[in-house]
Amino acid sequence: MPECQFKMSNMINMLIDPLELPQDFLKKTGYRYADSFLCHVNCLLPYGQLDVALTWCRAECSSEWRWKMKESASDIKSGHYEFYFDSELDAVAFSLRWS
Repeated sequence: MPECQFKMSNMINMLIDPLELPQDFLKKTGYRYADSFLCHVNCLLPYGQLDVALTWCRAECSSEWRWKMKESASDIKSGHYEFYFDSELDAVAFSLRWS
């Protein structure tokens, strides 16, 4: 089985279900509801490419963004991820690069 390449630092911008957390925690940490973002992009990423895509987002996005794992990648199939952006320009650039 391939070694897991997921890093804890990638959890920083991960979108979670806010209903699982107390509201005061959400306010203090800056977590947001998915529908509070302007744009939403679905993408399939091969195994090992999530870290690369997240690094790209950190370097290239000009506004806030988050991501959510729908289905993890394996060595035989791509993972399904959702990315959320406050900027339409960031969403388009991401789509052109990763979708």
